[in-house]
Amino acid sequence: MAPRTRAGAADEWRRHVGWLYPTHNIAHRFTENPRERSGQKLAWWRLLGPETRCPLRWRRELGVKSMYALSSVTFAPCGLVAVYAYGAPRMDAVLLGGVALTSYQSDVTYLGIDHAWRTLDTVLAVMLVLRYVALAVVRASRAHAAAVPPFALALLCFLRSQRSTSFEERATYQACWHAALQASLLVLLRAEASFID
Repeated sequence: MAPRTRAGAADEWRRHVGWLYPTHNIAHRFTENPRERSGQKLAWWRLLGPETRCPLRWRRELGVKSMYALSSVTFAPCGLVAVYAYGAPRMDAVLLGGVALTSYQSDVTYLGIDHAWRTLDTVLAVMLVLRYVALAVVRASRAHAAAVPPFALALLCFLRSQRSTSFEERATYQACWHAALQASLLVLLRAEASFID
């Protein structure tokens, strides 16, 4: 591809990607995202950054009204339960609400597209996990330990989702990662509420 043509293709790609949502038919206008087209593989250890492990073609199978999409936004209700049922600090609801937004944008809105939403999602997810792991370690009670099995399942599902070879596999493991992580957080917050009482 000639330099001028390459620059024109890059400009067209950026126009269709946008900041809040991409063009609805981007997966039909382009067959691959620029990184796929260049043949660059994403290193297995690379978790932080805008790059996605999902090919652009998976967007064609994406259902916006699916368990996969729903699993991202359910972090927000999880935060409300944490605050109103278990008396968690409001910061938890804000953090979980932020994770819901960035998770949806990263995993659904920008599936198959390298974007800054992915970086923000990773940063908030790491903050979330570190906050609750630190809480469990500091308290170290049996009630807090009950959060370990769903957390271990969540991490296993996350790792499997990163190695997915099809959208169906990705959607299944990603939804499992979200559900198990949320279950672990609720168990942990319930234990924290009983610990404080």
